[in-house]
Amino acid sequence: MKKLTINFILGILFLNGFSQTTEELIFKADELVSAQRFKEAIGAYTESIKRDSTKIDIYYKRGVAYYYNEQDANAVIDYNKAISLGANSPDIYFMRAKSEAFLGNNNAALSDYARVIELDSNYVEAYVQRAYVFLTLKQMMPAFVFFTKAINKNPNQPADLYFARGYTYQETGAFQQALDDYAKAIELDAEFSEPYLNSGNCHYALKDYNKALEYYSLAEKLNPTNSTVYFARGFVFLDTGDTDKACQEWQKAVGMGNAYAQPYIDQHCGKKSFPGRFFIGFCWSIFFIRMQENLWS
Repeated sequence: MKKLTINFILGILFLNGFSQTTEELIFKADELVSAQRFKEAIGAYTESIKRDSTKIDIYYKRGVAYYYNEQDANAVIDYNKAISLGANSPDIYFMRAKSEAFLGNNNAALSDYARVIELDSNYVEAYVQRAYVFLTLKQMMPAFVFFTKAINKNPNQPADLYFARGYTYQETGAFQQALDDYAKAIELDAEFSEPYLNSGNCHYALKDYNKALEYYSLAEKLNPTNSTVYFARGFVFLDTGDTDKACQEWQKAVGMGNAYAQPYIDQHCGKKSFPGRFFIGFCWSIFFIRMQENLWS
């Protein structure tokens, strides 16, 4: 579920010049949003617009209510109307960008986040969300740049953000830098299993197999139902010559529904010898689930 932002509750944009009746109706709608009764709030804002269709604030607020009611196309229409009436707040471009991202209009979202930053260079969340859109597009370098800008603006970021930047390092082969960011993510949230898994991946890439196994075991302890841990650990055993253990790990992964492990079982299991394989990036699906939760929050 989308999280309600404090900016909206505080009622930030252009509230002025309403008749008493309209003010009361808008106040009622605002209270409905605060109570997360978004459908009713939309109705109240719509009635306000019928009474006065020239007020920027009402379109913005109804757009926010549409956003939280999972009606992003309608939200974009309202943000567009507010902008056409003269709204130029970074908040309205930020919210339109979030709805555009939900609709899959990533280029439009990137443009709006850029506009937010142009209007307010200290709007840290715009850097963060712009970076996540670049990740959705698998554009690692610009994602890295904007994660770094967000951290430079405010180092007091959540574990997710350090994990995300670590992933961009990992995907570009900067494994030690990735490990540093994963360590920071673990420091901030010791129960967050994905940084342990990706730390194992980086140590595997660096051929530090003991460390890789250590981190995979920590990831397994935190989330024993994550099949990717067993899939990944199988490659460590593969590269260190323990075929039986590799096959056991892959069988566990397959038993948990991980289809990626089956070709390696077919190729290697039951054979006495086989070449080691360098394997990296096998946790991408877990990462993007986590990333999308951030993007959509």
